[in-house]
Amino acid sequence: YKLLEGITLYGNATQAYRPVLFSDLTPAAVTDFVVDPNLRDARGYTLDAGLRGSVKKYLTFDIGYFFLNYNDRIGTLTLLNDAGRPYQLRTNLGRSVSRGVEAYVEFDPIVAFAGRSRVGYLSLFASIGHTDARYRSLRSSSVTNGQVVETDLRDRRVENAPVFTGRFGANYTYRTLTITALMNRVGMAYS
Repeated sequence: YKLLEGITLYGNATQAYRPVLFSDLTPAAVTDFVVDPNLRDARGYTLDAGLRGSVKKYLTFDIGYFFLNYNDRIGTLTLLNDAGRPYQLRTNLGRSVSRGVEAYVEFDPIVAFAGRSRVGYLSLFASIGHTDARYRSLRSSSVTNGQVVETDLRDRRVENAPVFTGRFGANYTYRTLTITALMNRVGMAYS
């Protein structure tokens, strides 16, 4: 939706689908591997909304919020068979929710304060993201002293989802030459 000249409000809703793959049905290098006969495809949805635009020729921005719901995540549990031996069960384990904010801004101070430039163009930019990705439920199990210990990893962080991601830099362009300096920072992530 066009709010003002050069400024747009946007939104999106999408369904997500991840079918059971052949690799989910194929045992690893484990002899006791069982696939749950009720194994379901993973499903979910994503919602996002934001504001983006530009002011004259010196400022460009985009800030958005996202929400991702991931149901029926596929994974492996360690259980005991009737003979008391451990085996691996490939099944649906739980659900995760990821939400966060992403923002991008680019600013040319020369054009902003002087109107135009004869010595080239300088743009300063920042791209940052904050993500809170957590399991709403996730079954986990292990065998300890001949007993199955099952836990729920509810409210624990999702692996490989850094809380903070930031890229900051500057571009200087003069005629056909461009020089870029970039700093990158990725925050803590569970793996």
